[in-house]
Amino acid sequence: MVMVNPLISAHLVSANEDLIGMRALDIFIAVVESLTEAGIAVINNNHITQATWCCGANPYDTAWYNNHIGAFCRVRQTEDQWLDNWHLMMSFWSGWGSLEGKYSKRSFESFAASMMDEWAYSLGQDIAPVWVGEFGCPHLPNNLHYWNNLMRFLKLVDADFAYWAINPKKPVNDELETYGLVGDDWETPILDYRLRDMIGLGKQ
Repeated sequence: MVMVNPLISAHLVSANEDLIGMRALDIFIAVVESLTEAGIAVINNNHITQATWCCGANPYDTAWYNNHIGAFCRVRQTEDQWLDNWHLMMSFWSGWGSLEGKYSKRSFESFAASMMDEWAYSLGQDIAPVWVGEFGCPHLPNNLHYWNNLMRFLKLVDADFAYWAINPKKPVNDELETYGLVGDDWETPILDYRLRDMIGLGKQ
């Protein structure tokens, strides 16, 4: 998108006629601006270098740059090129706002101690900002132990966070996204324990 910035076929944006005739980067900017005007925060995130649903694909290009991967990677760019491209993308919005391991049922005290050791010390010591991203739970979970510990800890340290995911369906095969937060109309919220807990975090 950044290196080639292709002209996008009209049929791909037919639902938004004002985008017809625009290039990929211009459409991306228009979408981000529209979302933010609607009160939806957007985080630029380069998971992979081709536009596809993340899971199940193996495009061999999921590193943040690939000057050592060689022919395996579809898009060849050095670290410096990656940084330049990232700078370009961010310039539009710069200034915006064991049994003791991860699979165990741990006490909150043990959980909190691990979180503090691994990342939350950055908040307590004012070392760096922290944004906890891409966590979620299904509508009807079998176990809320981890979720409850995480919610309690995020409230304790007042960390910023982002939930995954909002979409009602997965992009592939129109399957139900059980972690989604809205109905099929993309407007009706699913009012369950997840929104209740996250609204509680936002009120502190």
